[in-house]
Amino acid sequence: MDRAELTKHLTNFEKWENSDHEFDIYDYISATLQNLTGNVEEVNSIIIAISELFYPRFIEHNGSIFLNEIFSENKYHELKNNTNIKDTAELETWMNIINLDGIFQDMDFALCCELGKKISMIWGQKLSLEYPNRKFKVDYSDDIDVNDILISFHEL
Repeated sequence: MDRAELTKHLTNFEKWENSDHEFDIYDYISATLQNLTGNVEEVNSIIIAISELFYPRFIEHNGSIFLNEIFSENKYHELKNNTNIKDTAELETWMNIINLDGIFQDMDFALCCELGKKISMIWGQKLSLEYPNRKFKVDYSDDIDVNDILISFHEL
């Protein structure tokens, strides 16, 4: 998504950008956050939570890498004992899957797809940075017919 496409989806960005002030995307974020009504603690909390989605923490369990926030020992054993799971890569994929449109339920599907592609790239870069001697595949898929935008990863 180029800058023009991005900014057309940002409420009031064009008005701000066409004012007499120099204005960029970071100014837009700041101004928008200042104008949000409600509990400042809630706004701060959701920003920190969203940062975990973009730049997640990973944990290693039995030689596999998982998203820390959604890892469950019970789910791990349940999937590991599932006869439909063929190998470790498939186990890791199912353990690490998130449904992005389930998180951002009211977001336009196309915009949510763009967000998913960016998150996928960031996850891939972070995995390479944290585990330089290992190779991972970050999977991104979207299907408007069932309203799914899925992101996951597994080690190659």
